[in-house]
Amino acid sequence: MPARGRGCPISQGEALRRPGQINDEINPALVNLIDNITSIKSPDDIQVSKVAVELKDTVKKFDDLQYCVTELCNRGLRDRTCSPVVAKVFGLTAQHFVGDCKVLSFLLRRVQTEYQKKDELAKSDRNKFVTSALFLGEVFHHVQSEKKTPFKVLVEPVLNYLDMIMRPHLTEDQREDIDDDMSVVSKQLLQSGDVLCEFNAEGVLKVVQDVTEVLCRRELNMSTRVNLLTALAELWPRLATYYNARTIHAQLANRLEVSLKI
Repeated sequence: MPARGRGCPISQGEALRRPGQINDEINPALVNLIDNITSIKSPDDIQVSKVAVELKDTVKKFDDLQYCVTELCNRGLRDRTCSPVVAKVFGLTAQHFVGDCKVLSFLLRRVQTEYQKKDELAKSDRNKFVTSALFLGEVFHHVQSEKKTPFKVLVEPVLNYLDMIMRPHLTEDQREDIDDDMSVVSKQLLQSGDVLCEFNAEGVLKVVQDVTEVLCRRELNMSTRVNLLTALAELWPRLATYYNARTIHAQLANRLEVSLKI
């Protein structure tokens, strides 16, 4: 096994370490580039590919690499509009090296650090917690290994986040933030549900059951409801290859204290 440098790539099974301090002398062109990246409104914008190429051309020093990943993560974790764009840029630059240091290494360390704070954050700052969940989901969707495969190590954290987002909506009275929260859930299921199911069908089934219960118990706006129903419609054929749908529906009906005429 090769020696592990301070930014060496991390395999899916390895523990992730905390990054060190950042040098104050950062390339001004990199600062401007990060501003440009976070001004893009959609990961589908053609500018995303262009700025990713420019980023790889600009980041040539260790301190610049570390600053770049740290700052992009900060912005992706702060602004839900930035989260998908930042994750897409990481997906296009994850394998970029500076010496023995890789973008992917710093990114995985950071998402692990954020994930370890999830319980405290869910209590202290719900909005920031849900944004953190969105960011991890976007990283899972956009960033792949060198072999072009999803990171299995992120499957359980993504599903845990979705469970934690929905939990208050199943145990508390109607909350004002329900549509924002469930929009994050539907987005992750629509874009990554099939892959998540491949790795952890049982975990996805629990999320699907919880989504169904939220749909039955809570008031949602039309857009949120349609997106959630679309996600369920796409996932049930896949889940039906693992589970008996009628049995699962009967179990859910029991939770909801209703009788199904089927």
